[in-house]
Amino acid sequence: MTVGDFNGDGKPDLAVANLESGNVSVLLGNGDGTFPAVANYKVGGLPRAVAVGDFNKDGEADLAVATEAGVPVILGNGDGSFQAAVDYGPIDYESGQGPYSVAVDDFNGDGNADLLVRNVLAADWTDIVTVSLLLGKGDGAFQRPVKLDLGSSPDPGALPGFVVVGDFNGDGKPDLAITSHLFNISTNISVILGKGDGTFQRPVNFDTGGNPFFVAVGDFNGDGKPDLAVLNTSGVTVLLNTCASAGIHLGVARTNTGLTLSWPLPYADFVLESTTSVGSTNWQRAVEAPTTNNARFEITAPFNQQQRFFRLRKP
Repeated sequence: MTVGDFNGDGKPDLAVANLESGNVSVLLGNGDGTFPAVANYKVGGLPRAVAVGDFNKDGEADLAVATEAGVPVILGNGDGSFQAAVDYGPIDYESGQGPYSVAVDDFNGDGNADLLVRNVLAADWTDIVTVSLLLGKGDGAFQRPVKLDLGSSPDPGALPGFVVVGDFNGDGKPDLAITSHLFNISTNISVILGKGDGTFQRPVNFDTGGNPFFVAVGDFNGDGKPDLAVLNTSGVTVLLNTCASAGIHLGVARTNTGLTLSWPLPYADFVLESTTSVGSTNWQRAVEAPTTNNARFEITAPFNQQQRFFRLRKP
């Protein structure tokens, strides 16, 4: 499901992907929490997710849908109605076997809306859980999909989850957060920093404490930084953004004995601090001495300690 203003009345409307019926439902809102009218638009191919963007730069909201067969685009008319989905035309692309979710942003800085697609498999069935980028041409059409080189998967064989976009390091370039769902094995969500030219850095993994599936972006502690809320098998996990400055993130990974926290070697003047609750003002410097591994500082914190919230800070 996605939210947008599809008829230009300033009130939020809804678009919902319906898996079994093969269509997308558009519900125009009254602004009071009610949605009296529903219109369905056929897209076929088991639609799994939908995202909103202006793909032909006419100022009207359009829709992109992740289906089993591809990513059809439905251009909006601006009055709450939409044109027919293009199933096999110039704006429908097979981005892999079974696109699972789709996100919209300008990933290469050319002013056109692009698509980022999370797939079940690569088109040749040799690579599970892939990510494809479709650069927009600005006229409602897209270039052919390019599989992103994100390095080795941290959880081989993981089932696909969802992708969201946010500026997680404050450099003005869109970044990605991607879940992988693997029962009793995968507890990670991957944050992938964008370079602003259509390419991305290697993923940094964060432990969620459960098998993550859905993810949403929001500022949950009011510090002006985008945080992540992750729905997993153990409940909802909120990951607060600990970015100390552009490009510096605190990586978190689960080990057999505790949590391994890491940050890049060039930032030796930053210290790791911890506290007992997210709202606490009593932050203590980590007593463990950092080691180095793969060009990063690392500290492993035991599970049984009370200091369960961590941040990087430059003294």
